[in-house]
Amino acid sequence: MNDNYCVPFVAAIIERQHNGKTELLIQTRYNPSRESIYNGTFEFAAGTLDKAYENVYEAIAREIKEETGMTLRRVINDSQTEVFKPQEVDAVFGFKPFCCVQQLREGRPWVGFIFRCEVEDGTPVGQEGESKDVHWVAVEEVKTLFEQTPEKLFSPEVRAWSYYFNEVTGQQDDSNQTTLQSYEANVKKYIQGTPQDVSGDVKKWIDHALSNVKEGGNILELGSAFGRDATYIEAKDFTVEHTDATKAFVDLLQGQGHNARVLNAITDDFGGTYDMVIANAVLLHFKPDETKLVLEKTYKSLAQGGVAAFTVKQGNGESWSEDKLSAPRYFCYWQADGLRKVVEGAGFEITELTNGSTKNADWLQVIAKKTV
Repeated sequence: MNDNYCVPFVAAIIERQHNGKTELLIQTRYNPSRESIYNGTFEFAAGTLDKAYENVYEAIAREIKEETGMTLRRVINDSQTEVFKPQEVDAVFGFKPFCCVQQLREGRPWVGFIFRCEVEDGTPVGQEGESKDVHWVAVEEVKTLFEQTPEKLFSPEVRAWSYYFNEVTGQQDDSNQTTLQSYEANVKKYIQGTPQDVSGDVKKWIDHALSNVKEGGNILELGSAFGRDATYIEAKDFTVEHTDATKAFVDLLQGQGHNARVLNAITDDFGGTYDMVIANAVLLHFKPDETKLVLEKTYKSLAQGGVAAFTVKQGNGESWSEDKLSAPRYFCYWQADGLRKVVEGAGFEITELTNGSTKNADWLQVIAKKTV
């Protein structure tokens, strides 16, 4: 390969949720046939585009398979355009990686496209002659390595870690992470302690929200849990995309045949345009600034005239509770005036802000529209 030109490569920061915690797939860079200052450093899976016109998504799947033995499940927050063929014999498309990096001196003239990825379940296996000791590591351990001994990391990837720890893990404070871990470890308890049918004030609120959505509309549900509300909505001939930040819930939903994916409303892009975004008893786990962020992201993800529907607990202040799960969950309580200000501040016009009640709580139920 001619090093007078830049060398493009793709790389994957591979993540998983395991026992309620985020882990990253790391390997040791090792090529005994070639002396390199980088031998022995820790890296994530990466490699060059092997042939002219190789699609970067095909390349990232191939590199993950070759270097770790794992199969790509999805690219997190994937964003790409349709392929454009203006002359029929040519073809181009656009894509957004998580970040890009470039080596400016020594080594090789790398320019890299870094993606955040998830893989199918399996046992990682290193690539002989390229890497060894492929294993899952807690995200906190990798962050400590990055902060205290960055020279132990493969240099061309170090600044990708800068973006990762600033923009991904840095956006989630301990309250959200702890709450997610509690759900991850206690899915059965949650299901057992939650009504199995949509009824009462919850049913009235959902029905009112759906009356504002076009027939057969495309709906994104945040925090689907075991799918109760989505199943009720689908029975009315709407299309629902199930999502949850708790992987155990997503695994459950996929096992039941639902269209479901992991989505953290705080850190992830919603990944589409929807006629309605619904979140029942989800935003109550977010701090006020996180609620503001999620409402702004909701507004951007909606089609013109789209509907946002969500509920929060009525009250004052915040608290931690181990009720229902016997594990800590964070709760933020709202009064109508303060909630109205935040919703309207995100650009919405509120069509309904009503009081509702369930067996153990009083609720504020919101239906709002995206207007010009």
